[in-house]
Amino acid sequence: MKRIAFVLTVMIFASWLAPSGRAAGKPKVQESLIVSTEWLAAHLKDESLVLLQVGDKDEYLAGHIPGAQFVTLADISTPRGSGLTLELPSVGQLETLFEKLGVSDNSRIVVYFGKDWGVAYDARVFYA
Repeated sequence: MKRIAFVLTVMIFASWLAPSGRAAGKPKVQESLIVSTEWLAAHLKDESLVLLQVGDKDEYLAGHIPGAQFVTLADISTPRGSGLTLELPSVGQLETLFEKLGVSDNSRIVVYFGKDWGVAYDARVFYA
């Protein structure tokens, strides 16, 4: 864990439901999609946690949060010549990618970017 001090833009997918606090049979949905570095440190060993780092491959290789998987913009875009620039791939291709990264129906997914990447790329992974 070389450095968690860089700003984490962290998003947890809405499939994340809290088991307690249910009223009238409705599940309580997490109120915020942002988690703190303290929360992340406390949950790094959770089996359902999937960490996805967006950014530069060299930066990822130099040091990343333990257990994080690397995602590129190309991973979540249609291959060149197969559609519009930056078009999202088919649902089947996205399912294959995210399953390969360890995402399942029970996953808590945290997406964060490296030091020189912006929120737009995180948001694209979240959207995909």
